[in-house]
Amino acid sequence: MKKEVLYAVTAMIIASMFFVAQVVNAKGNTEPTPEQVIAKYVSAIGGEAAIEMLATRQVRGHVYTDLSWHDPQIEIQRFNAVYSGSQCYAFKLDDGTETSMYGFDGTSEWRFEEGAAETLDGDGRGKVEWLLNPRGVLMLDHYYPGLTLTGSKDVYGHDCWVLQPGDRDTTYYAMYFAKDTGLLLAVGYHWFISDYREIDGVLVPFRIECGRKGGAVNYVVDSIVHNVAVEDSMFAAPAG
Repeated sequence: MKKEVLYAVTAMIIASMFFVAQVVNAKGNTEPTPEQVIAKYVSAIGGEAAIEMLATRQVRGHVYTDLSWHDPQIEIQRFNAVYSGSQCYAFKLDDGTETSMYGFDGTSEWRFEEGAAETLDGDGRGKVEWLLNPRGVLMLDHYYPGLTLTGSKDVYGHDCWVLQPGDRDTTYYAMYFAKDTGLLLAVGYHWFISDYREIDGVLVPFRIECGRKGGAVNYVVDSIVHNVAVEDSMFAAPAG
C-alpha cells in the first residue's frame, strides 16, 4: 500500500513538473525576440525598401507648450525642421517675435538663440530627432543600442511589448510597441506617439506628446515633404 501511494505521489510530481514546463515553453514561444518586435515595427511603418527611399524629410508644424512654471504658461510656436537620413538635422522655432534654432551637424549639437551660437554636449540621439529622421526606424541600433524585451504593458488600452535600451534609463527610454499593429505608441512613461499618417508610402507620427512636470509640450505636424534638396551648410550653426 505504501509503495502504491509513493508511486502515485511520484507520478503527480512528475506530471506537475511536465505541466509547468509546458507553461514555460508556451510563454517562451509567444514572446517575440527584440529583433521580431523591431521587424514588425519596420513593416508597420511601410517596410525597409520604402523607408530607404527617403533621404531627407522637411517637417513643418507647431509646438504647443502648457507648463505651470513656464513664462508664459501657454505658448504656441511654429517650427520648420529638416532631417537627413544620416542623422543631421536643423530645427527652427518661431513664436512670431523671436526665432531660435538647434541642430546636429554630424559631429556636435548646437543651439542658436538671441543672435549667439552655442555648442552643446549632445550626440544627436534625441527622441524627437530619432522619430522624425526619415530613416530613423532602420537606425534603432544606433540611437538605442542593446534593446532587450522586458515584458508587456498596457498603454492607453493597447497591449504593448516593452523594449529597453541597454544604455538608457528605463523611466525615460523604455519603448512600447503595440502587439496588434506593431507601431510605437510611447517612449518612457511620459512621451506618447500618435496620429500616424501615410506619406510617400510610410507612416509618420503627426503628434508627439511630451508630458512634463506641470504640464506638457506637444509637437503637432502640419506637413511633411520627403527628399528635399539639402546642403551640409543647412545643418551647421548660424554665425553669431
